[in-house]
Amino acid sequence: MAVLYNHAMGDQSSTDIPMQLPVMLHLRGRRCVVVGGGAVAVRRAGSLLACGAEVVVVAPQIDPRLNELPIERVERGYAEGDLDEAFLVVVATDQPDVNQCVAADAARLGVLVNRADDADEGDLTFMAHDRRGPLTLAVDTAHTSAAAAKSIREELFEALDDDWVTLLSEARPWRARIRGNPGAKTADAPSRSAKLRRLTDREAMQVLKNQGVDALRRHLQAVAEDLSDH
Repeated sequence: MAVLYNHAMGDQSSTDIPMQLPVMLHLRGRRCVVVGGGAVAVRRAGSLLACGAEVVVVAPQIDPRLNELPIERVERGYAEGDLDEAFLVVVATDQPDVNQCVAADAARLGVLVNRADDADEGDLTFMAHDRRGPLTLAVDTAHTSAAAAKSIREELFEALDDDWVTLLSEARPWRARIRGNPGAKTADAPSRSAKLRRLTDREAMQVLKNQGVDALRRHLQAVAEDLSDH
């Protein structure tokens, strides 16, 4: 009976949870507007800045912490034209009519929308995330609990083997060279793909763990330059 019950519950929950596609947005140099000036705006603006976005905050009253960030501040209410040339807008006011107006303008202009007041609306949500070097871990709970997502993220990072960060950091420059940067040997696509896999495979990790970073660097160079025995 327990198996049947769990199976039924699994089927029911899978139909209740909408499918969403996890993505990584390229925001460097793109105009991102945050409408609202409170605590949520502070967090969202910080996340956008960390990704290289050009951030504009529009609000009649702005949290003092926003004054410490390299953003453009527009200290007034939202107005038509504030989303011109924007790639993304974060709607983060405590006024439902303003939030709906911003979302409607964004839809008309083709601007991506994050609704802080209603996670089920808009085009995207901000997942609980953290970064170490080239590694980003992000957690989403289908809008069930932001607090739980944060706790799970922290738990995952605490359990993370730090050697993964080292391996990825050391492999990253060689990845660019293998893909055809000046000075690299260019090969056919299957050969390049095989080299890319070998940069971070089990053998590379074992070299790091058993012999250290210097040995890993020699190994990665050998992989990239076809000097290994494989």
